[in-house]
Amino acid sequence: RDHKHYDIMADSSLLKAEGNAAFSAGDFKLAVEKFSAAIDVDASNHVFFSNRSASYASLGDYNSALADAEKCVSINPTWPKGYSRLGAALQGLRKFAEAKDAYSKGLELDASNAQMAGGLKECEAALSGAGAGGPMGSMGSMFSSPEMWSKLAANPKTRDYLQQQDYLEKMRAIAADPNKLGSHMNDPRILESMGVVMGVNIFSGDNVKDAMGGAGFTADSRAAAPTPPPEPTPPPEPEPEMTEEEKAAKQSKEAALAEKEKGNAAYK
Repeated sequence: RDHKHYDIMADSSLLKAEGNAAFSAGDFKLAVEKFSAAIDVDASNHVFFSNRSASYASLGDYNSALADAEKCVSINPTWPKGYSRLGAALQGLRKFAEAKDAYSKGLELDASNAQMAGGLKECEAALSGAGAGGPMGSMGSMFSSPEMWSKLAANPKTRDYLQQQDYLEKMRAIAADPNKLGSHMNDPRILESMGVVMGVNIFSGDNVKDAMGGAGFTADSRAAAPTPPPEPTPPPEPEPEMTEEEKAAKQSKEAALAEKEKGNAAYK
């Protein structure tokens, strides 16, 4: 009986690791398949539902993301990240009041969680109608669309930006107040992200200006005052969970690679 339980845990952990790898590679459909298979093996693990919720959210399927987030919270109501998943799914469905409640509950369990704090502010801004008007309002509103983050995560050019803290702060500031878009137009990353969300080539000149409704964009503006490369930081939500064993294995692999590099350097 114990041996069978061990086999089940091993199988589900392997499927989870494969799901995490698919998620990190931007293959969210495969990630959903792997996490679903892990759930078939062990439906009592709240992390599996959390990770599948993140994958569904990255695909823009917020109804499925919500169902998994609710299941995650029902299995483990004291786990803060479950409420982060719940808030993100509700926010994607533009149910800002319910999302605000979810984030607030999660912050009661983990007051230091920056992701939930940021989500809470975005919901409060949406509920208050901040930034709804102004010359950049209609253009900037695309940054608060439910599909924005999933489009950015799926695009190979913008995916890496999601690991840069100053970029995330700008994008969240624009989502909370679209009128701030104009002050960030000199950042090439913002312009490229705008193109990804709009589905146009951001460097194609007049067609982008037309799509912006004549908001004053020129092809040369992307070269103005470029921002220095920021220090890399951990990626934002959604992000799959790793067990302590997986973290330890990753650290051991990194340490082994470091030792190998030392040995190679000694022979140079």
